[in-house]
Amino acid sequence: MADLTNPGYPPAPTAPMYGAQYPTPGGRRTLRKVDVLSAMKVLAVLSALFWAVFGLIFGICGGAMMGLMLGSLSSVNRNVNTGGILGGGIGGFLITYILGFIVYTIAGAVTGALYAWLYNVTANWTGGLQVEVS
Repeated sequence: MADLTNPGYPPAPTAPMYGAQYPTPGGRRTLRKVDVLSAMKVLAVLSALFWAVFGLIFGICGGAMMGLMLGSLSSVNRNVNTGGILGGGIGGFLITYILGFIVYTIAGAVTGALYAWLYNVTANWTGGLQVEVS
């Protein structure tokens, strides 16, 4: 029998929204599970990008402060050679920046996996997040 209330369109789905064949646009969806591996990868990349930008900014600011302190030290005592210390500061900055990048990326990956796992456990208890999509 033809659906007279909705001519020309396929019949409305009778299945629940999660398994609906024709999902309604602009409807609410429930985020019930987050893939742990994908969350781990995304947070690792975000953490690496965060460190790449802000680690560089803080490193440059710290290097500038170190240069100012060493410059004032050499002006007080003319016998102090600060060139070797400043060169060591640049090498130290590079080593710290690279190690910080690696550590921050690993910490971001572990944090992402932990948060995704905790979300999945919590979503089982609470039903998950309600998200409205359009």
